[in-house]
Parts: sequence; C-alpha cells; structure tokens
Amino acid sequence: MTTPAANFGDRLADAVRARGPACVGIDPRPDWLPEDVLREGDIGATLRAHGEAVVEVVADAASTVKLNCAFFERHGADGWSAMLSIARAARARGLVTIADAKRSDIGPSAAAYADAFLGDDSPFDAVTVVPWLGEDGLTPFIDAAHRGGRGIFCVLRSSNPGAERLQEVETADDGPLWESLGRTLAAAEKPGSSGLGALGAVVGATVPDAVARARRVLPAGWLLLPGYGAQGGGAAAIVPALDEAGLGAIVNASRSVVFPWRADGEAPGPSWRDRVRAALDAMNSDLGSATRRE
Repeated sequence: MTTPAANFGDRLADAVRARGPACVGIDPRPDWLPEDVLREGDIGATLRAHGEAVVEVVADAASTVKLNCAFFERHGADGWSAMLSIARAARARGLVTIADAKRSDIGPSAAAYADAFLGDDSPFDAVTVVPWLGEDGLTPFIDAAHRGGRGIFCVLRSSNPGAERLQEVETADDGPLWESLGRTLAAAEKPGSSGLGALGAVVGATVPDAVARARRVLPAGWLLLPGYGAQGGGAAAIVPALDEAGLGAIVNASRSVVFPWRADGEAPGPSWRDRVRAALDAMNSDLGSATRRE
C-alpha cells in the first residue's frame, strides 16, 4: 500500500468540501446486524459483509469513516482482518479512514503502535491516540503522522462523566491539563495549504464549551467530535469548531446512523440500507442547517 503524498489536513479538507463533515462510525455488534449480512459460523465474513455494505451506502455522503477497533479486536484475528478489509474498501471509495484505536505508550512500543496504524502498509489515514503519558508518548505518533502524510486525533476532552476530574485539572502555568496537551500538539503542527494539519483532537460534541476552547488551542488542528445523535450531542457543537474557511471539524455518529432502527426497538428489516442512508441524509441536513452562513 502506497504512502499518501499529500498533507493529511489538506486531504481531509478536500473530502469535507466534497462530501461534508459527517464521519460514520462503524462499531459492529453481532446481535444487531441485519440477517442478509450474517455468515453462519464465520464472524469475520459477517463483519466484513456488514462494514463493506455500510461503506457502499455512505461513500458519497460522508467524508470519513471511523472504525472502532474494540468491536473488531474482540473477535480475534478474524475480526482484525475484517476491519482492515473494510478500511481498504472505504479508502478505495475515497473516504478518509480513521482507526479508533485509542493507543497509548512510550518509546519503542509507541513507535510500534504508530507504525501499525500509520505505516506504509496500513489502510488507515489516521488513528486516535490517548496522550496522557505526556509528550514522550505523543512524539512517536506525531513523527509517524508527519513522515507518512497521515494524521492523529488525540483524546483531549472527552464527554464521559469522569473526564472532568482529570482533564480539567489546572496546571501550574498552562491552564487545564487537556489544554496544555493541546498546546504540545499545536507547537508540533505543520499546516498544509488549507491551513490545517495532521495533528487533531477528539473533543466530545456534548461539551460545547470545550469545543470552542479546543479551536483556540489548536488553530490548525482538525477536531473530531463524537457524541452526535445517540449520545445526545447536537449539530450546534460543530459551529465553534470551525475555522474562518468553515473547515476544521468532522462530526461522528455511529449507532444513530448505522443502526437507526435501534432507537425505536425495531428489527433492521430488508430495507436496512435505505434506513442507514436516510439517517445519514438527515444528519447532513442537520449539520448543514447549523453551519450555513449568511
């Protein structure tokens, strides 16, 4: 697999301009999957059939797909193989691919994780990183992203209830801890012609104040905003994340787009692909209304 030549920030900007800021999260639960993708006795083939079908449905109306590694890794080698196959299919259709792996380590271990997800043979364009081991844990991922034309999204301000106790702790001289880590990213950024670069952040869409603060801390960083839809985040959260060009943010929805029937306790039915597309179209309409400028 060839290494992407262009700056990651510019490639993501092109994708968002073409197809909007929606990021479709693929988090497969075997007991939620439609009957027509089930392959009896072969979980890898089942996951692959479902994920590639979702990619086909959303490819022209989303800029990115985010594959949650946990939901594939739990099925061992078969799950991992299916995840890579889905990522390759998404890339082939022009989607930017994100491995939601939330990796964290230092030294050679961090470098190995970075190579696994950002190296030449990886089908992923970016990976999520937990930066709480500090700068020496971040540097291998930053170096790999710059070297390979790929990206990272660091989990800076998450929306889970316990996050505030750690992430908002005030440092001695640099504000909240998560903002201090964000400034480390900003100092290492190398923006492309779009004004955006490879070093982004995950900030919960359910914490709108943090979204605005993240944009100030990371003026050239892409913001990945999870929590839209099933977790209660709304389209308005994207507005403070945008730069002057109306770029800089992608909004992730997983359950609300990929399994929309679950909200009503229904079965997917034979028209499940149409329901996925309708959910994505509704999301795009919602995001467009929130971000439309006079």
